[in-house]
Amino acid sequence: MQVKHFDSMNEVMAHLRSEVPANPYAQFMKSGYQWVNDGGAGRLIPSKGSSFWSPFLYRGQTRRYTPCVPGVFRGLPKVNHPDQLPRRDHAQSYLAGVRLEEFMWALTEHPAYEFSSKMGLVVSSEALAQHYELPTGRLDLTQDPDVAAFFATNWRDDSGTWYPMEDGEGVVYRVGVPRLMQGLGKHREFYLEWIGKQAWPRPGEQKGCTLLVPLGADFEEIDGDIFTFRHDAACGCQYNDLFDGGKTLFPPDVLSEVADSIRTCATAAKVMLVKTLERNGFSGAALEEQVRASIDYFQEHLGVEVVDRTPISLTEDQKARAKTQVAEMKKTFLDNVRVYPVRTAKPGDVEELRKRGVRVYVIGEDTHGNTEVP
Repeated sequence: MQVKHFDSMNEVMAHLRSEVPANPYAQFMKSGYQWVNDGGAGRLIPSKGSSFWSPFLYRGQTRRYTPCVPGVFRGLPKVNHPDQLPRRDHAQSYLAGVRLEEFMWALTEHPAYEFSSKMGLVVSSEALAQHYELPTGRLDLTQDPDVAAFFATNWRDDSGTWYPMEDGEGVVYRVGVPRLMQGLGKHREFYLEWIGKQAWPRPGEQKGCTLLVPLGADFEEIDGDIFTFRHDAACGCQYNDLFDGGKTLFPPDVLSEVADSIRTCATAAKVMLVKTLERNGFSGAALEEQVRASIDYFQEHLGVEVVDRTPISLTEDQKARAKTQVAEMKKTFLDNVRVYPVRTAKPGDVEELRKRGVRVYVIGEDTHGNTEVP
């Protein structure tokens, strides 16, 4: 990645906005999200005509860390396989996996999960865990530079209150989507997932997608730009106000309460430990031995007791509140979603249609001169 330095976040934003090309789709694709098929199910991804459409993805941090890695790998030595980690670090990674399994189990108990399933909407479970602040092997990216600017200029205390940064240097990363996709062809262990709009609020509000970054890799290996800048309290306040002190990006909902309970629980559920080990290829006698060894090690070195308890999920009160939230959400969930049928037109068809008074917008063109039109 190429590094450029600016005196303030506002200078960074002015530069970013100056390099976003005019949106050719805005005149006819007015919705915020569009439905696309993905392996028989669907995703609600940002429409090319939305107000926040961009050919770039952004990531903001209050400071630059080198290497730039997901939360679950921070502080770990740079190795290419978990088996190469020191035992304590390896155990910490497994514990994060146990918490992740518990979150994904709880997710299926939330009424929004059933709503998504009936609609045929993909539920990005691990990406949702990332948005609800469980450590995963992913990094958050956004199409909205304002969202990146908020995270680059504000920090949060243990109570969940966001404050503007007053000194030091922040950073905004920018990657071009076409270049990123080409780069992923060379680094296939990286994986970009467009979360889009989900039946839970945070991904849609943050215009988010996630990039799976494997152990031993560095986000800064990806082709893109790094913009560093000096923190200034006035800039931080500006973006803090823009998102109502973070409340817009982190609206209160039941799933955030469940995620907090899982993340801070003093014990780990044995059934989730078993699932995590099975997911990592253990079975039979090897699985039983690894379960025993993990229980002993978690207790002695991590201070976490593995117990035969029911995995954390929604309480009866939380289920009732979640049902109310989902019922309210359903009323407007698809209001800013559109489906755009597209067909392939042969050379000459577009002009013929226009001669007949049909308004035609060209979406793309293939190597044979055929065009895709809505």
